[in-house]
Amino acid sequence: ILDQSISFYFWGQSSHLCDNLVQMIATSMHKLSLIVNAKGSGIHLVEICGGEARASQVAVRRRLKAGPNFDLVTLVDLTDPQHQRHTMQYIEANEVYVAVMAPVCGPFGPLGRLNRSVNPDGMRRAYEEHAPLAQFCGRVALKQCQRGRRFIQEQPYPSDLYNEVPWPQVLSIPGVVQTVHGRCMKGLCVSSGQYKGYAIKKPSSMTASCHDLTFYFEDQRRNHRHEHIPN
Repeated sequence: ILDQSISFYFWGQSSHLCDNLVQMIATSMHKLSLIVNAKGSGIHLVEICGGEARASQVAVRRRLKAGPNFDLVTLVDLTDPQHQRHTMQYIEANEVYVAVMAPVCGPFGPLGRLNRSVNPDGMRRAYEEHAPLAQFCGRVALKQCQRGRRFIQEQPYPSDLYNEVPWPQVLSIPGVVQTVHGRCMKGLCVSSGQYKGYAIKKPSSMTASCHDLTFYFEDQRRNHRHEHIPN
């Protein structure tokens, strides 16, 4: 996948790295809004901070209607209020069934807590930069629940992101679940060097509007069937 070229996908023929996926590229948030809103309502999935948009790729290959990947790689900055507004308008207007979210974890995860004591000024700047995104994802999750639709979000575990408004309200909604799993159980391992092939201990959480979306992450805590990096 080429950076800055993943807006959303249509099923078709292509000879590049994404076989059978044809990309449409928008050069600004305004143009992206015009294009995607022309597709009409009834979108199965959009991604927020989706990076390479792998969930969208899988969705399209399964003949689902995938909306945009709202991410910096597609020139969408969700710390910008205008971009937030356009994104929320799209989700509402197109009745997006599932919002798949993976916002930046920097100041909220375990390493962020360490950085708070080692580099408090840098931590404060990181928080000020990323808090608007964390809060926006919370508003998307809340709106999805209020509309009877779905969301799922990935974060490291533990994460202070869930202290950001309106996440406490979202987590109090009946049916919302959070499952902790070991990334090593999904194949996360060292790719090179002395410990190549060793599993990496990295607990993560999947928070979702219903149990169905977290089913495959349950009972996936680390075990002793593979060898981890020595402490």
